[in-house]
Amino acid sequence: MQGETRSISFDGREIRLTTRRYAPQAGGSVLIECGDTAVLVTATRANARDGIDFLPLTCDYEERLYAAGRIPAASCAAKAARLSAPPSLAV
Repeated sequence: MQGETRSISFDGREIRLTTRRYAPQAGGSVLIECGDTAVLVTATRANARDGIDFLPLTCDYEERLYAAGRIPAASCAAKAARLSAPPSLAV
């Protein structure tokens, strides 16, 4: 899949934006990279439903220590099972 990459400078740091390369089933996706940090943002949509006059917005967040390469040897299984925050926010 072909993507488009653009770089911008913000506050002295280079931020790279890559679109249409990841999450092909989503309506749109952007990978935002700054240094060693990367965030994948995806968006989808559905047809409007009758009787709903608000925008149901859900934000899912999962903290994974192993993604950053920080795995504590003794308590790996115990800490990986517990999340520091609830995994889902609904606004």
